[in-house]
Amino acid sequence: MPEREAYVAGHAWLSPNPLTIDVVTTMTDSGSTQMPRDFLSAYHSAMVSTLPEQEVEKFRIRLGARLLQPFIDSLDGTQLPLPELKAKLETYLRDELQMAESATVTEENGKLFVDIKGCHLCFGNDRLRAQGKPGFCPFAPGINRAVSKALGQSGRLEGVDKSPGVTGECTIRYQVG
Repeated sequence: MPEREAYVAGHAWLSPNPLTIDVVTTMTDSGSTQMPRDFLSAYHSAMVSTLPEQEVEKFRIRLGARLLQPFIDSLDGTQLPLPELKAKLETYLRDELQMAESATVTEENGKLFVDIKGCHLCFGNDRLRAQGKPGFCPFAPGINRAVSKALGQSGRLEGVDKSPGVTGECTIRYQVG
């Protein structure tokens, strides 16, 4: 895995309970780097809070696109059948982007489900909500763009189901068929 900026970090082996994680670890070719989760959540909420209100949604979409661009580039223009897309996307989210402790991709009846546990940005979203601001998730639009490019057809974000009372857990739903 190439060494890169640790703008989103974490790994599945950190903890079975995301609420107990104090440190987020990023794996690179040269080893691992740790970042306190409190710092990452403070950085995320501060970054979003500095944006002009009319720019927040545009930036969320652009950031999502940027975070998933390496996945799109890895396809080299090749369209994937859904089973292969699921496997490659799950591997990218979990092992390359390291956005959460776990990311699982499943499909049922023309719908794609991305189940996230221990998302590292969600803790910053809690800080935003405490300030009366909406959460800022770049992953939902970024994954939608990646799915559309990989399948060669438009995917449609259907929604995000948050786990009540649990920070960092959700299911992102897409229509792909």
